[in-house]
Amino acid sequence: MKHLIIRLATIVAGLLTLTYQPGSRDTFLSFPMANSAENASEMMGIDPAVQGIVTANNRFAVDLYQQLSQREGNLFFSPYSLSTALAMTYGGAAGQTAEKIAEVLHFSLAPQAIHSGFSQVAHRIGLNKSEGYQIYIANRLWGQKNYGFLASFLQLTEEYYGATLAEVDFQTQPESARDTINQWVAAQTQENITDLIPAGVLNTSTRLVLTNAIFFQGNWLYPFEAKNTQQNSFTTESGEEITVPMMYQKNRFWYGKYDGVEVLRLFYLDYGFSMVIMLPETPEKLADLEQQIGEENLDSLISCADREYMVELWLPKFKMAAEFDLKETLSRMGMEIAFNQEKANFSGMNGSPEDLYLSAVVHKAFLDVNEVGTEAGGASGVVAASRNTVPATTFRADHPFIFLIQDNESDSILFLGRVVNPLN
Repeated sequence: MKHLIIRLATIVAGLLTLTYQPGSRDTFLSFPMANSAENASEMMGIDPAVQGIVTANNRFAVDLYQQLSQREGNLFFSPYSLSTALAMTYGGAAGQTAEKIAEVLHFSLAPQAIHSGFSQVAHRIGLNKSEGYQIYIANRLWGQKNYGFLASFLQLTEEYYGATLAEVDFQTQPESARDTINQWVAAQTQENITDLIPAGVLNTSTRLVLTNAIFFQGNWLYPFEAKNTQQNSFTTESGEEITVPMMYQKNRFWYGKYDGVEVLRLFYLDYGFSMVIMLPETPEKLADLEQQIGEENLDSLISCADREYMVELWLPKFKMAAEFDLKETLSRMGMEIAFNQEKANFSGMNGSPEDLYLSAVVHKAFLDVNEVGTEAGGASGVVAASRNTVPATTFRADHPFIFLIQDNESDSILFLGRVVNPLN
């Protein structure tokens, strides 16, 4: 099923900075409903910054897919969630560190235009969404209390990403801070993503965690009837036949073929979103399809499904959850300097080019595809630590020891002793 996952990730969480509804979640943008004529008028003149960010996010999605697809099994992630968290991080980077992050994320615009583009993409995606969706996105900074982050950095992340700073105490209570961050992420994703930040990732050197959370729930334009779902065979990439619950319907769908690949577009309610399924001719040709995607033919594959046909459709129900530690992956992609304690430069965050570096980038995602529609979400965390702190060391004098008292002017040992039982 990997051939299906990359485009769904792009649609659900890669391109779409999503609209928000009031509730228990953090929200930083809301969009009034507009009629189709107004929407069309709005979309006629697309700001180059918007197109630049969409293009950059797609290219990053493909690059990251190529890296992550090397692992076995299903794959699902939110490239948009990661792009957003890393774009906020980029806002505090400087020098070569900023250059390398921009290269990996395919940023080709001026920094101001990049951040403006992310903000505008968020607004545009909300233009024509109906009440049939639940779509949330939230960003938040978690910083060491009394640390002294630059006002310019905090203003940038709040203005363009809606990310306000919540102060926590990493220095004395890193586990408590981790719990606070994880609880926030869980609340934004309807408890579907828990423990985004694993134990041990945060410590007394942590100074900042930049988080993004996305939640999407959408109903199919043409739902499947549960009574038509039956157990049917599914052939894996290795040729093994397994039995899975297979949904069925006969309806009109957008369909096409490109270079031996069948492509089908399934719309969600009111055409607000769609899932694009790319099916190779045989299971073993999945690798060829992945290579096509890697050669930037994704647009051609997607656009070939441009005509409506009557289609008999069988689609398996499936759920999945995934988690990633992306430090090594992003380093291989060209961001190694950001994780280098000696070379990283995040002076845009606190004014010091020799303090902060990235100690971790973590990501989780979940997906549920069923007869009614799709529920999906993703969350990302970028952890910045201080290189100017010494990790805490434990010293527990709970057994016999020798001690001395020394005059520091002359280095003379004034007293010398041993403790074998403190009670005697």
